[in-house]
Amino acid sequence: MLIDRTHKPWIVASVLTLTVASSAYWVIAKHSMHGPAGGSVLGLIFGVGGSLLMIFAALLAVRKRLPTWRVGSAQFWLRGHLWLGTIGFVLILFHAGFKWGGLLENLLWISFGLVVVTGFAGVVLQQVIPRLLTTRVPLETMVAQIPFLSKTMLFRADQLIAKQAGVLNVDCEPLKPFAEEALKQQRVLKRESDFPKELAKVYANVALPDADTKKPHAPAPAEIVNTKSAPAIPVLSPTVSSVSEPAAEVSAAKPKSPLELMREKAAAKAAAGDAVATANPSAPPAAAPEKKLSPLEQMQAKLAAKKPAPAADAAEAHKPLTVENPAPAEIKKPAPIVKPTAEKPVAVAPPKPKVVAPIPPALLAELRDFHVRVVRSFLSTGRSPQHRLDDNISARRVFAQLRSDLPAELHDSIQQLEDLCEERRQFNTQLRLHRWLHWWLILHIPPSIALLVLFVAHVIVSLRVVPFGR
Repeated sequence: MLIDRTHKPWIVASVLTLTVASSAYWVIAKHSMHGPAGGSVLGLIFGVGGSLLMIFAALLAVRKRLPTWRVGSAQFWLRGHLWLGTIGFVLILFHAGFKWGGLLENLLWISFGLVVVTGFAGVVLQQVIPRLLTTRVPLETMVAQIPFLSKTMLFRADQLIAKQAGVLNVDCEPLKPFAEEALKQQRVLKRESDFPKELAKVYANVALPDADTKKPHAPAPAEIVNTKSAPAIPVLSPTVSSVSEPAAEVSAAKPKSPLELMREKAAAKAAAGDAVATANPSAPPAAAPEKKLSPLEQMQAKLAAKKPAPAADAAEAHKPLTVENPAPAEIKKPAPIVKPTAEKPVAVAPPKPKVVAPIPPALLAELRDFHVRVVRSFLSTGRSPQHRLDDNISARRVFAQLRSDLPAELHDSIQQLEDLCEERRQFNTQLRLHRWLHWWLILHIPPSIALLVLFVAHVIVSLRVVPFGR
C-alpha cells in the first residue's frame, strides 16, 4: 500500500486525535498526585479506546476472507488498519502510563511492540520495493507465470542451438507441454502431426508417429478438365459400324427446318449456274436483270432529266486550278551543336558474394556443450554451475570469452542466448524482491494473534471475572 494523497484525511484525523489525547494525558500527569494510572477515569477511557481501535485493526483479516462484504472498500480497511492501529498503540501507552506491570502486562507490551515494529517495516518495504521493481526489473511479469515463462525460454534456447549446432541429446519429456505452447505462439503447428516433427528438429531420440497408409492418388483438377475436353476416339469395329448405320438413316429421316431448306435451294441454284457456264464457255454472260426503282428514285431521275447542266460550266468547274508556286528559298541548316563529351563512368563490377566457410564441427560442439552444461541449468532453475550466470558482471565476462572462442557467424546466436539469460536474471530479481515484499507478514501475523489472546486475558484479569487461585 503506497502512501499517497488519499491518506491525507486519515493523517489529519490521526494527528488531531493524538494531539487531544496527549494534551489530556499531560494535564492528568501534571495535576495528579500519583500520576496517570490505568484504573483512573481517563486511564480507562484510554484503555477502552485503544482496545476498540486494536479490534478494528484486527478485523482486516476477516474482511480479506470475506470479500463479498460491502462494508467499506478494501482500501478503506487498509488505511484504517494502518492509522487507527497506530493511534490505538499510543492510547494503550497512555492507559499504562508508560510503566511495566506484571508478567501478563509485560507479555502484552512485547507482543504489541512487535506488531507495531513489523507493521511499520511492512509499510516501508511497500514504499521502496515497487520502485525497485520498476528500475531493476523492466521485464516484470506476474509471479505465478515465472515458472512457465522460464520453461518456455529454455525451449527457445534449445531451438536456437539446435538450428546452429545440431539436435540436442537431452531429455525433452518435461518440456513437451511448454514446447507445444511455444510452437503455437510461433504459428508453426498447422496440424497435430507437426508437433513430433518440430520436436525432432530440436531433440534427438524423439519418437515420430507411424506414417499414414498411402491413399490412391486423386486426379488434379487440371487433369479432370483435360480429360473432359479431350475428344473421344471411337474404336471402329464391325459391331460399332453396324450400329452406327441405322442411326445415320434415322438422322436423315428427321424433318429439316425452313432455314436449312432455304440454304439447300440456294446451293442448288448456284450449282446449276456453274453447270451452264461449264457447258458453253464462249457464250456471252447473261445480262443482269434490271433493277426495279422505287417511287422515290423514279421521281429523282425525272427531276434530273428536266434540268440539264451546261457542258462548259461543268468542264470549267471540273478544270483543275494551276498556280505557279515560287521556288522555296534555300534554308540554311544550323550548325549542329557540339555537346561536350562526358566521360562514361567506368562500369564497376558487382562485388562477388562472399563464400562463407563452413564452421568447424568442433566449434559447434563447443557451443552445444556450453549450452547444455551452463545455460540450460540456469534457465531451468535460475542457478548456474559455479554461479557463472547469476549476476550481470560474471555473465558478461563468460559470454565475452565465448565470443572470442567462436567465429563471428555464431555471435548472433550467442547474443540471443545472453538476452535469454538476462531475462531469467530479472525473473530471479523479481522473485527475491517479491519475497522481501511479503516476508514481514511472517513476523507480523503471529504477534498479532498473541496480542489478541493476551488482550482478552488482560481484560478478564483486570475485571476479576475469573477467580484465580486463593
